[in-house]
Amino acid sequence: MKTKILLFTSLMFLQLALVKAQTSGVLYGTLIDNFLNYNPTPNHEVKQKTYYIDSLGLSATVLIDSTFSDSLGAFSFNTFLGTSYYYELSTFDCYGNYIYQSYLQSPSSSIYLATCSSGNMCPATLSFVMDTVNANTVNFICPELANASSYTIYYGDGTSSSNTLSHTYSSNDLMLGVFVSIDVFYNNGCTGYANTYVMNVNPVNCSNYFT
Repeated sequence: MKTKILLFTSLMFLQLALVKAQTSGVLYGTLIDNFLNYNPTPNHEVKQKTYYIDSLGLSATVLIDSTFSDSLGAFSFNTFLGTSYYYELSTFDCYGNYIYQSYLQSPSSSIYLATCSSGNMCPATLSFVMDTVNANTVNFICPELANASSYTIYYGDGTSSSNTLSHTYSSNDLMLGVFVSIDVFYNNGCTGYANTYVMNVNPVNCSNYFT
């Protein structure tokens, strides 16, 4: 029984190897933000699986690969093309969700995979820490700026900035509290928004004595 299984497995892999050798080609596409704007999504990972369908309709994975889109959102894979194959392309969208698209055979033109298909808004977060040197200075934190092309932060006291996340307030502003917001403009064309509320929680000068 084991001999038959091994023989069947060997024949199957031999058949796949022969088919693969005859049908190599390139599967190419473009990552965009959505089908409204078609803004490219650069430097974004894309994964690809190629499946072979035999004469009985059974499928087997024959290739798994990954790459990153270029500055124009374009990507390509060296794979096996033909009507006996189908393909799955996957990535993570701008909301952090896993998305994928399947194709029954190689398309005749470039594939478009949308990374922000449910809208033009992307997530953003905003937090802050009080400066350790100046009690009236607040340092803001927005990790998503690593993937952003630009941003504008509104400090809540009538001023804004696009080049620093640090701001010095008046003592009165911090005692009353300020509402701070940020607009983040991502490289893939999406826009993110976040806000936070800042109050001065630094304690007054005091001393403790223990005996």
